Amino acid sequence: MTIELSDNHIQTDLDLILWKYLDLWKFESLLKENAIFFCRIDKFPDDPFEGSTPAKVKEKRFKDIMALELFYGNSNISKMHNQNEMISSFQKNVLRKRTVVNCWHISKDECNLMWNSYLANIEKGIVIKTNLTKLIKSFEQTPESIKCWLTHYLDYEKEDWLRNYNSFDLFAPFIHKKSGFIKENELRLIYQFSIFEGRKLDEFWNQQLPIDGILLKLNLNILIEEIYCSPKSNYNQIGEINKFISDCGFTFKAKESSLSKNSNPLF
Repeated sequence: MTIELSDNHIQTDLDLILWKYLDLWKFESLLKENAIFFCRIDKFPDDPFEGSTPAKVKEKRFKDIMALELFYGNSNISKMHNQNEMISSFQKNVLRKRTVVNCWHISKDECNLMWNSYLANIEKGIVIKTNLTKLIKSFEQTPESIKCWLTHYLDYEKEDWLRNYNSFDLFAPFIHKKSGFIKENELRLIYQFSIFEGRKLDEFWNQQLPIDGILLKLNLNILIEEIYCSPKSNYNQIGEINKFISDCGFTFKAKESSLSKNSNPLF
């Protein structure tokens, strides 16, 4: 199934250059499984605000609930507050569990900051370079319906997304992040399960390995434009990575990083 370009900002830029920084074991899993990992929103380790709502949006949602209730002749303020909190609870305890995300860094060039941010061991890792067209085509035989969005960054205490989304929009929380993460410059692939009941979601995830996300099939030969090894990899490590790639039946090869310690600066 073709990826749906849900964000108007990217529909005219299919040559957008994308990077995926991976620990070596994640890269090896990618090649073995021919599948890429989508992480549950509620399992992102470094951002508890994933899938949450800015204060102004929640305030506006209550005002919208109140306007609707008053229009129909209902004036129970306590009930209105309860409705607002029920939406919040559903968002936190259900929607975040049924939404999985795969993130790509948008940049013209390889980025040292991303190497240090995304790898547990910077000496053992790779980065995949592709573009939006290749990314879309690599999922064409994937049955799941995947949406593609640029991530937008906000001050969650002072800003909102109400210019583009209404206060009841339950997809907006998954395409916005706190402004402190703006250097990640993310493009997101988002898949949502059709399960809406919390207990059934828990049963589903308890049967999954890994429990913090899912693997979705794709065509790596279409996806991969270039592979660069960690800037701290030596020639022997690059050779071992290329042997593993070959043993998995692929013909593409990993290259030395443009930031590599093996390169000598000119003065």
